[in-house]
Amino acid sequence: MQDRVMQDRVMQNITQGLVWVVQCLRMTPNWVLAGLAWAIALLALWNIFVTSRDTVKRSQVLHRIPCARCVFFTNDYRLKCTVHPDIALTEEAIGCQDFEKRTV
Repeated sequence: MQDRVMQDRVMQNITQGLVWVVQCLRMTPNWVLAGLAWAIALLALWNIFVTSRDTVKRSQVLHRIPCARCVFFTNDYRLKCTVHPDIALTEEAIGCQDFEKRTV
């Protein structure tokens, strides 16, 4: 019984808060709301741009890892590399001194 009363009070408070927000928005001039909408849209576009840029940079770094093209790479999750198993398939493997290109 007390839980139901508590839920009703919470819902009533949420409803009152939403009514207050709607009343504030109705009193706000349209040009302010339009500016706010543009600001949100521009922030979303900026976020997409930054995320894409960071993804490309990260991808370029990961594509420099030479392990998959090395003769010592075993392609087995238990022992990835017979020479340097601790750094295999990590960024530390970039520039590995023992890298030998696999010939197919």
